[in-house]
Amino acid sequence: RSGGVTTGTWNANTQLDKTSSTNNDYQGEIVYFGSGTLAQGKLYIYTATDGVWAAAKADDVETSAGLLAIALGTTVSAGLLTRGMYTNSYTTTGSSNGSILYIDSVNAGSMTHEPPSGTGKFVRIVATQLDSSNGQIFFHPDNTFIELS
Repeated sequence: RSGGVTTGTWNANTQLDKTSSTNNDYQGEIVYFGSGTLAQGKLYIYTATDGVWAAAKADDVETSAGLLAIALGTTVSAGLLTRGMYTNSYTTTGSSNGSILYIDSVNAGSMTHEPPSGTGKFVRIVATQLDSSNGQIFFHPDNTFIELS
């Protein structure tokens, strides 16, 4: 987890390939900080006030706005994917290849292809469904969110 370019030319290209159809397969940017009890494959938000990863849910600004990640295990030491390719252990019913995925407003820690609706809900794009049959996504959370009134 350490290293750097000390001589030569740094190549700024990053290659991410579509993950396999195996649940929880991943590649991308991973962080190892904070605390909290995690469930592998669930969506979490980093709470800067206390450094805890909390399940993301689109019904409150505290669980919608901030650094998002997918838990790669049940502990922070297993890592959290902040951007990259991932194979969900679940697929969102009704999604199709290319569907935009949002933070779910009903099930904490989940994503859905249906944007939240209703007063006080928060709409935030978090991923794109690459293969709706096998659950492969490109996880690329947008920092923009909208509160519905």
